[in-house]
Amino acid sequence: MRKNVTREETVINDILDRADVLHLALCDDDGPFCVPVNFARSGRTLFVHSGLDGRKAAALKNGRLGFSAVTDMEPKTSDKACKWGYRFKSVRGEAVSKILLDESERAAALDIVVRRYAGESLPMNEDMLKITAVFALEMIEVTARIKD
Repeated sequence: MRKNVTREETVINDILDRADVLHLALCDDDGPFCVPVNFARSGRTLFVHSGLDGRKAAALKNGRLGFSAVTDMEPKTSDKACKWGYRFKSVRGEAVSKILLDESERAAALDIVVRRYAGESLPMNEDMLKITAVFALEMIEVTARIKD
């Protein structure tokens, strides 16, 4: 493993908990595609939501996917072209996706996402909950990279 890559769970969790967006690497019959999503983490599970239909939801129902997240991006400059770039902390991994069918499980997972972004639980619109798919992404392989 590269010197700036780790499997340390505390480092991975810190990056995931501070990243604003999770990028999902998905694949379907039309080929691979990437989608940025809001998300929240609980243990080794990431929660995301989607409409019930559409390309993203269909691909998430297939089960396996890749993901990445980045935080602490800062430009790195120099008087030499090859020294330009970015400092950052990132996570990349693979997960197995499972759609949550139980209404109370879906509501609890969405509440985790809402609390992450809003800082508090907010009332759920029951009509919206009925047309929202919620997925639990169980991380099976994940690493963090610290690029200085």
